[in-house]
Amino acid sequence: MKIAIIGSGNMGSAFARRLSASGHDVTIGSKNSEHAKEAARKVGAHVQAVPLNNLAQGAEIIVAATPYDQQAEACEASGLSQANVLSKSPTL
Repeated sequence: MKIAIIGSGNMGSAFARRLSASGHDVTIGSKNSEHAKEAARKVGAHVQAVPLNNLAQGAEIIVAATPYDQQAEACEASGLSQANVLSKSPTL
């Protein structure tokens, strides 16, 4: 399955690690492309960093792993509209 992850911090990297270990092809993007490249390099196999505006292309599932207050902006930057977002993480 092709899975895209918005966000390359602790949560995004953890999702990428677990999903790639399960055999999924994972792309990861971030507002800071260097962070995404570093996360992909650390995770390894089956993970590729892509520009945020190309993240949704070809993805079957998209995971938003960003702080709650940045999710709308991150989703828009990756080509998603609010209509595409099924749920958002609860505030902590």
